[in-house]
Amino acid sequence: MLLNIVLVNRVLQHSIDATFENRGPQPGFNPQMAIFYVVYFIVFPFFFINIFVALIIITFQEQGENELVDHELDKNQVGVASRRQIRTTLLYSSLFTIIMTEKKRKRQKNDNNNKK
Repeated sequence: MLLNIVLVNRVLQHSIDATFENRGPQPGFNPQMAIFYVVYFIVFPFFFINIFVALIIITFQEQGENELVDHELDKNQVGVASRRQIRTTLLYSSLFTIIMTEKKRKRQKNDNNNKK
C-alpha cells in the first residue's frame, strides 16, 4: 500500500514537471496540473459525498412520509402511539392487572386455607 502511494505521488509530480514534446522535465512547469489534482482529489469527492448524503436524507424523509400516510398520522404525532394503539395497550394492561390481581387473591386464599 505504501509503495502504491509513493508511485502515485511520483506520477503526479512527473505530470506537474512535464514540459513540451522532446524536452526534459522542469520542476513546477505545469501548475495547472496541480490545481487540477487539488480539485479532482478534494473538491469533487466533497460534492459527491454531499450528494450521496442528501439522497440518503431524502430517501429517509420519503419513507417517513409514506409511513405517516399508511398509519394516518400527521407529523406532530410521529413517535407517539395512535389512539387505537393506546386503547389496545390500556385494555391489555387492564386485563393483565385484573388477571394478576385475581390470581394473587386466589393464592392468598389458598395460603390462608393451608395455614388453618
